[in-house]
Order: sequence, then structure tokens, then C-alpha cells
Amino acid sequence: MISSPAAENKGRLFWVDLVRASAALMVIVLHAGSPYITRPGRFSLIQEEIIIYFESWVRVCVPLFFMVSGYLFLRKDHSEFTRPMMRAISPLIFYSVIAAAYNFAFRDISLSQTLNNFLFAKPFYHLWFFYTLIGIYTIFYFVRPRPLQGWNGAVFVICVMIVLGFGTEQLLSQYFHKSSRVFMDGTFINYLLYAFLGYYLATSPQIERKMLICSAAALAMITLAIAILTKTATAIEGKYDPIFHLYQSPLVIVAIALTFLVLREIGPMVESHAIPRKSVLFIAKYSLGIYGIHAFVLDYLRFHTPMGLINQNAVAHIAMMTALTLVISLMLARLISRFDPLGLFVTGQPEPRPVKATHENARGAGN
Repeated sequence: MISSPAAENKGRLFWVDLVRASAALMVIVLHAGSPYITRPGRFSLIQEEIIIYFESWVRVCVPLFFMVSGYLFLRKDHSEFTRPMMRAISPLIFYSVIAAAYNFAFRDISLSQTLNNFLFAKPFYHLWFFYTLIGIYTIFYFVRPRPLQGWNGAVFVICVMIVLGFGTEQLLSQYFHKSSRVFMDGTFINYLLYAFLGYYLATSPQIERKMLICSAAALAMITLAIAILTKTATAIEGKYDPIFHLYQSPLVIVAIALTFLVLREIGPMVESHAIPRKSVLFIAKYSLGIYGIHAFVLDYLRFHTPMGLINQNAVAHIAMMTALTLVISLMLARLISRFDPLGLFVTGQPEPRPVKATHENARGAGN
């Protein structure tokens, strides 16, 4: 196993918490930097290049949540449906209520409009995740992964996502003016495949240290390529062009898979140091709350405090917004958790105690 015996005795896999904590931090950085990425040419060249690189790197955040959810759901030999579904529906309802109150108090949006958005759109921009997760869990109730060895399954899913994916179709359409009905239409299928990809990567054998270094280097180069291509496409269009930033973009798909793999592999190294371990466990514990709350905190800081939407010291502003949002979100999440004894709204999906199953044996592990 990649997790230590101590972590297993607590009924958790540390690397899963590492992925959760990383994704929670990345999603704050992503949304804190979004006003800058969509306003090219307004800041110094060095700041724009730093921002576009980091924004290209943190694009992986939300699919990481889908991958962890897919692994935790599909690793079980029995079909448990009610509890995972409740852990998707409950936070959607809870944070939609918060969105209704926030919209009414600070955005002059009526309660009826928020209710309409809840039924037919989304009450706040980040809550789309829960709608998609509900759909994924529903599909999982009827569909189970094929019994492929982890690496074979992971490579197959990545190939399907790249060769037949919606992102590839958009690239062909925009740059070659070609399209075909062979491509998968829509984005939901890609998020579903991310969940399957998370399962297959999580159940793959542990890789050697030199392969980990190669994977990390490949991730850095792919991220740089995404940043350069996005900057080039934006220059051509004269405005921000997200085509290489889409979750369905081939390079982003590979970057997401590599990020998940690298985080899985470095888990033991992070866990062996007390301060990083405790920090990861603390953030991961409240990762669901951080995701649910952070968008409201960011919006309030931008439009109701002197922090503002943008600043000429762009990098420092993003760092400050990220830090403040994380701290405030953690404080609010801890407060809400006092009134959430079932852990439905804040503490995330509990990682079940490891069981003796072929999925784990397939990892070929054993520290």
C-alpha cells in the first residue's frame, strides 16, 4: 500500500487526503486568478507569464475531486448508493441556501431567481460540481469498471478522452474547421471518465522513484506547453481564449492524470514529516467546506472590501486573496462543522477503512 500502516489504522489513505487538500488549494488559486487571466495586456509581462503558468497548472483542481470520488465509490465490491448520493445532494442544497442568502444580501438577486437557478442552472458559479457529481454517482449505480489492471484501464480511459473527446473536437473545429459525429458530444461524459480514470490510477502499482521524477518533469513541461499555447491563442483572438485550458483539452487531460499520479506517489514522503502531514489532514478534513464556501468569500472580498477585483501588483494580490480566502473558508467551515454532526456539509466524504480486495492487491504494494 502507498499509505502507511498508521494511516490505515485510522481508516484513511493519506494520499487521498493529499489529493483533496491540493485540489482545495488549487481551486482557490484558480478562482483568485481568473480576473487576471481574462484581462490580458493590462499588467506587466512578467506578471502575466507567472499568472498564466500557475493558472495552467491549477486547472487540474476540480477533476481531481471527481477522480478521488470515483476511486472511493468504485473501490467497493458492493453497490452502495444512498450514502454517496446523500453526500452529493446535501451540500448542494446547503450551499444553495447560502447562495440564496448571499445573493439576496449582497448581489441584489431575488430568492425566486436563485430558486430558479437551483432548478435550471446553478445558484452560484462553483456549485456545478455537485450537479455533475450526482449524475456520476447515478451512473456508477448501474455501471461498474471492467476488471482491467490499473495501468491498462488508465491508459485506455486517457486515450478515449483524448481521441474521442469534446476538447479534441473543439481544437479541430477552431484550427482546422473539421468536425465529426464520432466525437463524444458534451462535457458530462468527460467528468464521468475522470472518475473512472481516478479509480484505475489509484489501483495501479506503485512506480519507481525515477519514474516519479520523470512524471513530475513531464507535468511541468506539459503545464508550460498549456501556458504557451493559451498565451498564443489569446494573442491571436485578441482576448482570453480558453481552448487549451478546458478540462476536456488533451494536454489538460494528461496534466490531470500526471498530477493525480504524482500526488499519490509523494504521499508517503509528505506523511513522514509532522507539520506537512498535519496541515494536509487539517485542510483535507474541511475540503468540502472550503470548496462550498470559498466562492462566497472571494466574491465578498472583491466587491465589498478594499481588496478589489484586480490590482496592478497582480501576483501579490492573487497570493493575498488566496491566503485570506483559505483562512476565512477554514474558519467558517470549522464553525459550520459544529452544527453538522453527520459531516454532510463540511468534512467531505469519509475515506472508508481499507478492506482486503482485489482492487488493493492490484496495486502490487506493500511498504
